[in-house]
Amino acid sequence: MLTVAQVAEEMKVTPETVRRWITSGQLPGNAVTRRSGYRVRRSDLEQLINLRDGSTPTVSAPEAQPAIGVAERVTTRR
Repeated sequence: MLTVAQVAEEMKVTPETVRRWITSGQLPGNAVTRRSGYRVRRSDLEQLINLRDGSTPTVSAPEAQPAIGVAERVTTRR
C-alpha cells in the first residue's frame, strides 16, 4: 500500500492531484484515518499508469476544456 505522497512522487504530481483522482474515482484508494489519509494499492496505481499510457489523459482542470463562445451556443441550440 502506498501513501498519497508516494503516489504523487512516482507520478510527478502534487498530493492534491492524487487526492482529487481518489475522490473522483479515477484512482481507487482506501481512507485509513483522517490523520493518516488514503492508501493506494500498487496494482491500482499500475493500472492507472497503463490506462494513461494507452489513451488520452483525463482532463481534470476546467481551464483545459475548450471555450464555447456566445455565438456558438446560440447556433447549436437551433
